[in-house]
Amino acid sequence: MQVPSGKLTIEKAIEQLNAKNDVEALRLFDQVISEGSNIPGINYGKAVAFARIGRVNEAIDLLEKMLSRIPNYGIAKNLLDELKPCSSSGFREKETSLASSQKAKALSQWLPSTLYSDDIFITSYPKSGNTWLRFLLANLLKRQDEEIDFHTVHNYVPEVGKHEEIIKTLKRPRVMKSHAPFMHEYPKVIYLIRDGRDVYVSYYFHRLKQLSPDCTFREFLERQDHYPCTWGEHVANWLFKEPTSKILVVRYEDLVRNCLKQLKRILDFLGMERTEDQFKLAEEASSFTNMQRIESEKGRLYKNEGPEVFMRSGKSGDWKDFFRQEEKMIFKSREGQFLVKLGYETENNW
Repeated sequence: MQVPSGKLTIEKAIEQLNAKNDVEALRLFDQVISEGSNIPGINYGKAVAFARIGRVNEAIDLLEKMLSRIPNYGIAKNLLDELKPCSSSGFREKETSLASSQKAKALSQWLPSTLYSDDIFITSYPKSGNTWLRFLLANLLKRQDEEIDFHTVHNYVPEVGKHEEIIKTLKRPRVMKSHAPFMHEYPKVIYLIRDGRDVYVSYYFHRLKQLSPDCTFREFLERQDHYPCTWGEHVANWLFKEPTSKILVVRYEDLVRNCLKQLKRILDFLGMERTEDQFKLAEEASSFTNMQRIESEKGRLYKNEGPEVFMRSGKSGDWKDFFRQEEKMIFKSREGQFLVKLGYETENNW
């Protein structure tokens, strides 16, 4: 007798879950769900995987929905009790015993070996304009005769977790790049925010090498394993969890509209001074056209990890060419509220 393909996929997902290959298990569980299965055990497996990779709020939401339909689902109730949810401004903390080992790993990934009180972290969700902002700042921090490119930018604004040796040699105050989810430990943060719809379009093209050849934008958008979490979860935890004066919020779209004005805000926050001419030179050197030229002529580090062309578009509103009704519904159901909270839309019926 031939075993149904859905059952085989479930078995593979459970194998991956038992082996603690949680991201692959999530992918397989989502595949089964997309094929029409609604077995409660699938969502329980997803909740376990979510919790283990540190996405505890999603695990809690899934468990609560399961228990509202099946109140006597014992193991789901036990897991929910173990996660011990608490709330802050509507968002649950991730301090749980189940995620403690993941947290320790995250701390080593998102923190330099030594942390100083005047350290500054340029933090954003991937594909929100972090590289452009690093170029702008590096062009304000560099030696006068040096051209900043995709190799030398790391000498002025290195990335936490990748450039530890460079970070150790930086003069204080140090400026570092990070894509970390919320880190209370960061002394000062420039949080760069971009319309999540544009972010996902850019992220899709950025990750094409790692995706299956036939992965559509819709399939990418509905995945649950985005790194380091979903866009909505990232902005929620940074901007709505613990408001503080140590965070300067910069909109990518404002940086596009009036780069000099935003650069001056950033330099004021950093406690640094530059002349009007220095600001203008940094803007010119970091223009999209010039960064495209630099990438084409000099290449970049880590090219094998990303797309062939890093500087793809950079424009705002690119999402309108990729979001049909299906994509809109996926985004709205999971993250649409944050477009309204952040002022990108006035209501969730765009």
